[in-house]
Amino acid sequence: MAACIIFYALKVSLPSIQFPIQFYSTHNHDDLKLVLIHAIKGAQRSIHCRTYALTDLSILSLLKKKARKGVDVHLYYHKKTSPKLILLEDTHFHFHPIQERGLMHEKLWIIDESQIFFGSANMTYSSLKMHENSILGVYSPQLAQALMQPCNTEIIHVIQEQTIHYFSLPNAKALDSLLALLDQAKKRIHLFLFTFTHPKIVEKLVELYTKGIQITLTIDASTSRGASKKAVTTLAKAGIPIYLSQGLQLFHHKWALVDDHTLILGSANWTQSAFNRNRDFILLLYPLKNKQIKYMNKIINNINRVSKMGSFGIH
Repeated sequence: MAACIIFYALKVSLPSIQFPIQFYSTHNHDDLKLVLIHAIKGAQRSIHCRTYALTDLSILSLLKKKARKGVDVHLYYHKKTSPKLILLEDTHFHFHPIQERGLMHEKLWIIDESQIFFGSANMTYSSLKMHENSILGVYSPQLAQALMQPCNTEIIHVIQEQTIHYFSLPNAKALDSLLALLDQAKKRIHLFLFTFTHPKIVEKLVELYTKGIQITLTIDASTSRGASKKAVTTLAKAGIPIYLSQGLQLFHHKWALVDDHTLILGSANWTQSAFNRNRDFILLLYPLKNKQIKYMNKIINNINRVSKMGSFGIH
């Protein structure tokens, strides 16, 4: 069997005052690890990271170097995934292991209280270099400071006439807002998910499809046979096209595109645990600009080329 070779783009464009919103995807050959390394290297004052897993040694080494230069580094992570990190704690290097009823499942990085990276990738070598993920980069000191306030469970922020509507989870209003957004779809919904089990969202998609809304779902092949099997089978029986990832790497995306108008993105899988128990987030970005729409459709086309239709026993 021939080895799978992935070619990454070497040029990295970070969010800035001039270009405050950037989207990165492995399906656009973006090197997500390189993006984060460039952002970390540019940090002058602070690095604030929330992640489920933090095991990439080169990133940990770089964070340690920044801390030794006086940059305040705060790392929040799920305790069971990286239990020994606290041994590296230093004057400017602070570890905050979290163990709660649900998972600490966020993937959020804030650099110098101005650059923000929201995404689906954990800070592990496999997640950043091998699996399929996406990241939204945003430059906004105001939004960054709001995100660092623990009491903010919902934030609405406008950047260059685009709205970012952010929900920290668990949060009942987040699910209601997601369902309401899907209900507003006029033409089509594209979904790209790792795990999908939430019955209310499944029910809403079936309802919309019967009303004539075009819906497609691309999902990780392994979860389609496991945790997501009930949901995808229900959708497939309703006639909704289901596409499966190919290859051994995880299809770890957690985003959707509604009517070429609104991007839904988060750290949250579309499960009841994500909305009811885990520390997660989901955000809405709208209205998308023409250049962003073309970019998202390019990624969709790239995903479609390497996915296959699933049958789920339906003929």
